[in-house]
Amino acid sequence: MTSSLSHIKSLKPDTFRIHSIFKVIELNIRLQVTKPKPVIIYEYLVADDSGCIILNTTSELTIGSTYEIKDGHTGVIEKYIRVYSSQLEPCFFSLSNPNTQNNLSLVHLERKI
Repeated sequence: MTSSLSHIKSLKPDTFRIHSIFKVIELNIRLQVTKPKPVIIYEYLVADDSGCIILNTTSELTIGSTYEIKDGHTGVIEKYIRVYSSQLEPCFFSLSNPNTQNNLSLVHLERKI
């Protein structure tokens, strides 16, 4: 079964099974973690034509390239939304006008308890 593509602007906290195509805009951070096992974590700003968001992954990506997320999910860190995925594949779909003006990762979220 093929899932439909998620547009960045439609992502909400705790969304699962995200299938999306995006362009890598910039690398925000590269962090090497040693515990419990050594791993490098990357945070990229990624965008499609609807908006942009921070992607957290263990995959090194190429700035300016297009990728497909399969089975990603969103989470909230310090009241800001992120996308998480380790299932990323290069994609030859062209995203000529990525929207970096609608940055979902800059929206401060308050959770009701």
